[in-house]
Amino acid sequence: MSIFGNLGGMLGDLIAQHGGTEAILQGALQQAGGVQGIVTKLQGAGYGDAVQSWLGAGPNQPVTAEGVAQAIGHGRIGEMATRYGMQPDQVSGLLAKVLPGLIDRLSPDGTLQPHLLQGGHGGGASPLAPAS
Repeated sequence: MSIFGNLGGMLGDLIAQHGGTEAILQGALQQAGGVQGIVTKLQGAGYGDAVQSWLGAGPNQPVTAEGVAQAIGHGRIGEMATRYGMQPDQVSGLLAKVLPGLIDRLSPDGTLQPHLLQGGHGGGASPLAPAS
């Protein structure tokens, strides 16, 4: 197995040890001021076009791990990493991967509806689960 395969497996093990991606995301969202807090921080850091693509119809623009860390704050990302026994770039990378789909799912009519995180999403998969 390549070194990258080993690293991916190690990251998967870390995530599993901490309750899975959903548990890490719930904690990260709380520490970053909730979904609206993250959206506001990303918009303020110059990622408004990407965020708007998540809220609107059509394809979701990506955001980089560094962009997430810049918007949320390197210190806060570091705190999250310490809490979950991960590296800061792993936390910001996970958030960068999941946030576009999450925000898209939480804005079915183009308006952010964070209450959908509390189970009001009509059954189906959790909005925190990565998009397939």
